[in-house]
Amino acid sequence: MQLVLNEEEKMELLELVQEEYEEVQVEIHHTKEPNYRDTLKRRHVVLEGLLQRLQGDPPAVGSPAGKPG
Repeated sequence: MQLVLNEEEKMELLELVQEEYEEVQVEIHHTKEPNYRDTLKRRHVVLEGLLQRLQGDPPAVGSPAGKPG
């Protein structure tokens, strides 16, 4: 799947993903339940990959963002 965005859409999406990324970081820190913490950590990795791609950085080798879709 390929998504084509204009610059304004890309910046809006980048801002939303960045905000969620930061919120998940805080939630990971405050969560005491191990299963939920693991879920949040996986979400954090996905959001990090999205941020890298939206910013034009190639995803890290072996990261979920680097997998073909």
